[in-house]
Amino acid sequence: MIFQNPMTSLSPVFKVGSQMVEMICAHQKVTKAEARNMAEEALKRVGIPDARRRMEAYPYELSGGVPEGYHSHVRVQQTADDHCG
Repeated sequence: MIFQNPMTSLSPVFKVGSQMVEMICAHQKVTKAEARNMAEEALKRVGIPDARRRMEAYPYELSGGVPEGYHSHVRVQQTADDHCG
């Protein structure tokens, strides 16, 4: 489920990429560099243009479908965690 207002779950004081990296590291045994690559690829998979630049943005700098794309990634990640050993 993608909630109507995804901006409410993103902290306005941290960049989108750092929040994604933190979430990935919390759920998988990967380095921060690996998590960063995974986050960038996830944004690309859900159709976020210029994913690398978007990761360096603060949530309030994003527009349109970017926050929804973030939440699509989070849901995919949670589903993967649910199915892991």
